[in-house]
Amino acid sequence: MEVTLQTVGPLFTLALGVGLVVRGLLGGRGGAQGLLRGGQRTIESAEGWRVFLVGLTFVGLGWAWYLELRWLLLLTITIAFVELQEASTVIRVWRAGEALKRRNTHVASR
Repeated sequence: MEVTLQTVGPLFTLALGVGLVVRGLLGGRGGAQGLLRGGQRTIESAEGWRVFLVGLTFVGLGWAWYLELRWLLLLTITIAFVELQEASTVIRVWRAGEALKRRNTHVASR
């Protein structure tokens, strides 16, 4: 079996995707930002969801590359774009709301 980019590339992409899916589910150091971890803030779960989505995107890209399926490539890119944009917007708005809340609490305490 000859080692080429066509054989190694998809496998690397799949492995990276699986690693990110696991990290999105279980979280990073200390379990922060994991979907399956309890006792964390909702924003951390949303960040875990975003990592999970990136992992699924890499898995889809790896399979599309390995099987040479253009429809799977287009489907993966389309769904990933929409879902990642949505998750990132929710996280951005949530953080802005928290910052505004902290600022208003700080001003009120003066």
